[in-house]
Amino acid sequence: MPFFLEVKAANNPNNWSMYFEDYKDWLEKEAFTIRDPEKLISYSSKNHCIKTLNTFLTFLVRKNLIDNGNIYKVTGFPTSKINSRDASSVLSKEEFETVHKILKELNPLIATFFQTAYYTGMRFNEIFGLSLDDLFGGELPDDNILKKSIENHKIDYWGYVVLESQPSGKTRERLPNKTIKRKPLKGKPQIHERFNRIIPIINKDMFNNLVALHKVQNEKLKNQVYGSNPKDYVLFEDMTMTDAAVILREAYARTKYVPKSYHCCRHTRCTELVGQTGDFIMAKAWLGHARQETTLRYTHIHQQMTRSAKKKTQTIEFVD
Repeated sequence: MPFFLEVKAANNPNNWSMYFEDYKDWLEKEAFTIRDPEKLISYSSKNHCIKTLNTFLTFLVRKNLIDNGNIYKVTGFPTSKINSRDASSVLSKEEFETVHKILKELNPLIATFFQTAYYTGMRFNEIFGLSLDDLFGGELPDDNILKKSIENHKIDYWGYVVLESQPSGKTRERLPNKTIKRKPLKGKPQIHERFNRIIPIINKDMFNNLVALHKVQNEKLKNQVYGSNPKDYVLFEDMTMTDAAVILREAYARTKYVPKSYHCCRHTRCTELVGQTGDFIMAKAWLGHARQETTLRYTHIHQQMTRSAKKKTQTIEFVD
């Protein structure tokens, strides 16, 4: 609306089609977010805008508010670029350790959250909803698709997480009966054990940190603080999404690194799994991608990182 009504002063939707190419150019160069007036909207948001415009025009035709002969659809931007990533979205080991150390000083709970995101590759909301019912020690179940692959690739692990749902909202809403309102995992039609996802825990320190949180919530369960369902006792109960975002930004501000989001930890884990093992089936199961194509995107990121490493010039000396 700002483009057609303000930029072009086109009050008659019958004439909008003559500005479609200008509209797409405007989305590319001048459509800034409301929250940050200096930041352009994301690539996928541009296509959402186009889809919404097309839907609106169809509605106007259906209501006989514009002539049927004037209904033209705006073509979207190539979908192949949506959600595309590059090596800049991947955390190096040094970067993770630097940021994690600072987070431990600022807020140990959020440090564990960041650590969990980095080593598991789980989505933010999935970790946000981790409960007593989701954490397990010992070996993966024998019938799990990951177990044989992990053994073949000689990946050590200390326990695992079984995901079957996630909080339905950003505030992790509790219903009047004290249960947490939940929804299916991304891409899954319902909450059911056949749609569960198992993620190995490949870092001992992270596992022990989660166990410590588990023990705190287990005491609350014994006292029936939120009832008898262990699903309603979440490990990161004392953390909000806002806290997590603000403190991560503060931690990055104390480093030399360009700030990254928790979701970049997911890109990092997938890039490393694909690059180091070449096992797309394992990575797909681990990360919970609905389509193999999503996992395959990370091949080019690993290749990009490899090319960059080879381009570095350095003097080779003896090592003491």
